[in-house]
Amino acid sequence: MRTREPGAARTVPTGRGNAGDTSPPRTVRRPSASRLVFDQARAANRATWRDPGSLLFVVIPVGQYALLPGGMPFATFFAASMITWGAGTAVFMNLPEAVARARDRGGLKRLRGTPLSASQYLVEVTAAGLALTFLIAVLVAATGYVFFGLRIPAAGLALGALVILIGTLALAACGFLLAALVPNARAVGAVGLMFLFVLSFASDVFIGGGGPDWLGTFGSLFPLKHLQNALADAWDPGGPVLDWVHYAVLLAWAAGAAALAVRFFRWEPRRG
Repeated sequence: MRTREPGAARTVPTGRGNAGDTSPPRTVRRPSASRLVFDQARAANRATWRDPGSLLFVVIPVGQYALLPGGMPFATFFAASMITWGAGTAVFMNLPEAVARARDRGGLKRLRGTPLSASQYLVEVTAAGLALTFLIAVLVAATGYVFFGLRIPAAGLALGALVILIGTLALAACGFLLAALVPNARAVGAVGLMFLFVLSFASDVFIGGGGPDWLGTFGSLFPLKHLQNALADAWDPGGPVLDWVHYAVLLAWAAGAAALAVRFFRWEPRRG
């Protein structure tokens, strides 16, 4: 008996069994992994824009920023804070909840029969989260520029984009790990929101360094604080400030949490 290698071409007849049909056979190929990743990323983006709850978290950071009094001297700080909050809600809370919901409803189980691996699936979902986070960043920065005198140095634009990229990857990886460990979508949303609120108070998102020292030390153990601080440093009107500690912590969280998220990823809901 001969076997066909996975992903190999398969030849099928084009006719309906008619004796006079002389048309050549048609070759059908399974879609490549890169094509599956692209298709899933496009589907995830469509799902995001159709979900009012996800879009709400695009508006909230912009609205919070717009409530600041005119001439706010901490425009840069608050812009970084609102972008950090928006990234957290988009990729640490909403995105993992959507993955868990797809798992609960059997959508991931159907994908399991395709060549798409767990890591490839998480990559495409992360791509959708990155697009949403950068949209939040653009809207917050535009609001700050027009209404509150936010001025970002030219050298800080690329550095800020790099910070947002690394920070979003770290938060998304942590969110996917949460989704893998928590039993269902409802629990993922509740636990994610609890963690996000607690860490926001400890990470200069809601309190700009005005809390006790132990709170700042606690926040420095997690990626949220380093995303906020690194972005505020990158957009400093006096010129970008580069602190490698922020980048090292973000990269460590991104790599470690991503490896664990893939390791414990579940295509099907937990039974029992």
